[in-house]
Amino acid sequence: FFFCCGGPLSALEGGMEFLSNLPFIGKKPEKKPEPFVIRLCEESDNAAVKAIWRRGAFAMENFDHHPWPVRFFLNLLMPLFVLWGLWAGDMASPSRYWSREGRVMLVAEERETKEVVGSISFEGASKHWGEGAAELYRLSVAERARGRGVGTMLLAEGLRTAKRFGYKRAFAVTANRVMDRMCGGFQPKPKRTAHNRGWEFEL
Repeated sequence: FFFCCGGPLSALEGGMEFLSNLPFIGKKPEKKPEPFVIRLCEESDNAAVKAIWRRGAFAMENFDHHPWPVRFFLNLLMPLFVLWGLWAGDMASPSRYWSREGRVMLVAEERETKEVVGSISFEGASKHWGEGAAELYRLSVAERARGRGVGTMLLAEGLRTAKRFGYKRAFAVTANRVMDRMCGGFQPKPKRTAHNRGWEFEL
């Protein structure tokens, strides 16, 4: 049988090919791409970025670490803060505001749905933190995408991008306990700043 099919060598090669196609012996399956893509914010992303930021502004993790009188006061002021941000602040047009010199906004896009589910931005902050420093802003993740590593991906890519822009250090100051915990658990671990709830990242 071996000889009529081309000889022992041919049969051996056929057998090896058969084995290589078995899932538990053959080639390792190709690694699946990350479910989220981090990219620059575009004009078409503005509506999604605004919605994520607006909902996040009223999240309880922004307030529940404060005493109740402070929480009450912040809840009264938050609608005014959000309205100002959407009308005259950076959220009026995120893509335009964060594309000016020294400013960058990145968004997380779900690969399958093409939906924007998070954002992070930074700008130069030498006046507040010293020469070569950047400050991180707008680290926000849509509620439905939380718990899937989106915030950590945004933070990591934000720091890498700031480094490519020539910054030596990056600072994050957050009143959100979830984001504060995420920054504190980042590796390599950042340093606490003198500012309450602040972190310093070496780039």
